[in-house]
Amino acid sequence: MANSPHASIGDSKRNWVIPYARTQDATVRDAWLALALSACRNKYWMAIDLASLPLDANTAPRQDLIQWLVYYFRAFTDLSAKSRETTHRKQQTSISPGLQDLLDSDLRMLRAVLLFLDGTLSLDGQSNLTPDPEKKGYLLLPKAQPLELLIDCVLKSKSNLQNLGALKDEMLKLDTVHRQLELGIVNQGVKEGLPKVVFVCFDDLIVSCSLDDWSDPAQEHRKDLSNARTARFPVQEQKTLNYLRDLIAARFGFVEGVLTSQDLTYSIRAGLRILSRQEYNNFVQYMYQETTDIPNDTSKVEGRPIDHQIGNNHLHEAGRAFHGSGEMMFTEMSRCWKCRFLHHYKTPRPGEVKTTGLEAEEPTQTTWNPNKALVCAEDLCHVRCKAIRGDQYDPQQNFAIMPYPLVPA
Repeated sequence: MANSPHASIGDSKRNWVIPYARTQDATVRDAWLALALSACRNKYWMAIDLASLPLDANTAPRQDLIQWLVYYFRAFTDLSAKSRETTHRKQQTSISPGLQDLLDSDLRMLRAVLLFLDGTLSLDGQSNLTPDPEKKGYLLLPKAQPLELLIDCVLKSKSNLQNLGALKDEMLKLDTVHRQLELGIVNQGVKEGLPKVVFVCFDDLIVSCSLDDWSDPAQEHRKDLSNARTARFPVQEQKTLNYLRDLIAARFGFVEGVLTSQDLTYSIRAGLRILSRQEYNNFVQYMYQETTDIPNDTSKVEGRPIDHQIGNNHLHEAGRAFHGSGEMMFTEMSRCWKCRFLHHYKTPRPGEVKTTGLEAEEPTQTTWNPNKALVCAEDLCHVRCKAIRGDQYDPQQNFAIMPYPLVPA
């Protein structure tokens, strides 16, 4: 379904009610209700934010976001009803009744906002949602994730934004973000149903997220979302990104291994993100070229430097990663080490002019490993930008860009 505008997602019965009903452990049943309560509150604040934006009712991302909100309203309503039935039948003595009351209260608030957004909605069944004609028990939902759609709505409602910094300022005004900033540091469960990372290409107005996070009870739903997200990558792009990631990861491990053999504290300091600026620059240099410090074994893939032209050319497009949830939501973050070598967006480095209105990308904020292919928000953003601009390969472009600007001797 890579070219389909829809994602095939299990309905409330398949992904929520049946898995809950199969659960025998009262503690796990409580976990179901807790995740539904947290996610329902996140969807409620999204609905409130959507209602606050001056958008025409027919705006595409607005309509798509409402579809997702209706889906979750229906899922959590059916889950709550099944929970009350189970509690009554089994005379459950866990904390479920309190969670049920809170969830039902939040569902009433979400229902009211949804009807404000669209008074024609039928919220007592799934008549507003389209069944997948090819898969029983599945619905066709927008392939864009809810947070992507909310940010798209902000961009469409604020057409005079000058740069990414201005978008960040607008996002920090949203209730969805406020709730994460206030509660994320003390309650990790508040992140339910939100992604870890958002990547925005400002020049193409492309917003992409990593996979929405759901805790363990919602395994079936998380699996559907993962499959739907992967389907947004054309098959050839999947092969290419997997191949390039493996080249980068192999060389990354090789260089780290050699440097650690020379200094046993290297891997520890890298993991703690306390390498010096020169050490970060040296590492990137060793990724690209043979030096006397890093002997190469050209008989093995990991022993070969990666080519200076490896990567995707977005140097004329301002792009940046942001936290997608938690106490740092929509503040800047640094890309993973795979994306640093693979996707080359215009992102100011420490000491450079803040052309995007944001803080410079700081390597010490980046976890010391290259992520897997396709999992990053930036992977998806690249594919979507490429669909607009085409392949911008330039054989003369050298991507061996140091994370810190070199200081003239």
